[in-house]
Amino acid sequence: MTAPHFTFLLVASLVGASDAAARLGVTASRHVGNAVQRNRAKRLAREVFRHHLGWLPAGCDVVVVLRAGAPRLTLEQLTHEWQQARGSLQRQATRVLAASDLTISNRRPDPGSTRPKTRPRSNGKRP
Repeated sequence: MTAPHFTFLLVASLVGASDAAARLGVTASRHVGNAVQRNRAKRLAREVFRHHLGWLPAGCDVVVVLRAGAPRLTLEQLTHEWQQARGSLQRQATRVLAASDLTISNRRPDPGSTRPKTRPRSNGKRP
């Protein structure tokens, strides 16, 4: 899902229980700006996520890719942009979680995935 200054990627959480709180990852390339600008934009993105954590269902991970122009946004502008994307984000998160539930429940154990048993290592001394 894209917004003017962000690209949002939603993934079902692979770690822990599906009832864990939503998590955020933020990335920015050098095209966004210098290190100071990139870090400021990332801090603001994390702040908006913290204030609006209830938007996304539990068990959903969000990766935000910053685009050019994001460092020039104020906190209010960034919040407004995320609020405009809220409905799309919630619909996409619901679809992602539903698809992951189907994938996990339909998965069969792989018979070749078990490791062969190995003999315990000796310490080099014979009895």
